[in-house]
Amino acid sequence: SREPYIQMLPEFNGSDSLGSTDFFGDAALEALQHPMIQEETLERRSKTAARFERDVEPLLSGLSDGKLFTLPDGTPASERVLAWAVWLITSRVLTVQGPIPERGSPVGYRLMIPLLDMCNHDR
Repeated sequence: SREPYIQMLPEFNGSDSLGSTDFFGDAALEALQHPMIQEETLERRSKTAARFERDVEPLLSGLSDGKLFTLPDGTPASERVLAWAVWLITSRVLTVQGPIPERGSPVGYRLMIPLLDMCNHDR
């Protein structure tokens, strides 16, 4: 069962996510005075918004009962929930170097390995 692992993950809107620029307000992001971090954060936000609009909203509008897309606490699917899910995964993946193809650059594989991902997190 995956349930014990899932229960160990940070909760939606929990304090664990507060350190991520993905959840900083615009003023806090600007206060960092680090253009590269600002740019990366704004790009992630833009991609998440586009993904929500393209992939999630059509699913939600087609359901008479949106319970299929709620968190266990009843929080409905939203762009913020998707941003949290993206953060949860991207903050935990390990990039593993793959073989170098005949032509080109080495291939990197992004893997989420349960429990090993806890090495750089409290939970």
